[in-house]
Amino acid sequence: MVPCLHPTTAGHQLDFAQYLTLARQSGFTMADCNVVEVKRWVDKEGMAGVQRRFHAAGVAWAGFGLPLNLLAEEAAFEAALAQLPSYCEIAAGLGVTRTVTWLPPSVDVDPAPLLLRVAQRTRRICDLLVSYPIRLGLEFVGPHHLRHQRYPFIHTLGDLLLLIDLVDRPNAGVLLDSYHWYTAETTAAELERLSVRKVVEVHINDTALPPNQAHDQDRLVPGEGRIDLPNFLRWLHAAGYQGPLALEILRKSPPVEPAEVVAGRAFEALSRLIGEVAAGGA
Repeated sequence: MVPCLHPTTAGHQLDFAQYLTLARQSGFTMADCNVVEVKRWVDKEGMAGVQRRFHAAGVAWAGFGLPLNLLAEEAAFEAALAQLPSYCEIAAGLGVTRTVTWLPPSVDVDPAPLLLRVAQRTRRICDLLVSYPIRLGLEFVGPHHLRHQRYPFIHTLGDLLLLIDLVDRPNAGVLLDSYHWYTAETTAAELERLSVRKVVEVHINDTALPPNQAHDQDRLVPGEGRIDLPNFLRWLHAAGYQGPLALEILRKSPPVEPAEVVAGRAFEALSRLIGEVAAGGA
């Protein structure tokens, strides 16, 4: 398991060059990057120039957020899908093998036809991604305050695995987030039934609040809250997960501390936790 910088980690708006500098200064060797931002730099500096930036920082590009909305109106979805190959070519050329997106925990429309439409769209995306090859990680969203719409949708691991079964593509898998694992009150038995081969990427974060009160935009650095992250990481370690642990720390407002202080503290906390779990402690 490898600590991975996420654009939300530092809580400050940074351009691509500043972001890679932050990763290097904070100790990260992997980083999730915004593919739209990277494409702008490729258009400006070329693939070789952007590759040199990654190499100089000693950072590998771990993955990117899928630049389209699975629930968008038809015309918007088709337009975004048509643009996706241009992003995938850049990402694949820079060594990326994963992209991720999330699904809402509740909706205001009939969820049955929506589920089928989302599955059909996801199947088309996976069929496009497979030639690069890039895997797609889908994320269920757990916080209770986001379940306010008329019908429940994808807010548990079981919900998500049902969708993945409907998609029926080998490059479709799970983006597993400790915050959603906690707020959905996912059991150890449910995790045990999840094959690590289905885990595309892992997001990690913390909260000081109980599951039914934790707000999606009020996350903490691992170890600063009450989520049982050692148990979460023990399962990943025992299952053989060796991919990135991306520090997705969403906040309602930017932290007062400088970006390098926040990111450095986050890296140290996560590295310590990984080390303790690997050594059999925590």
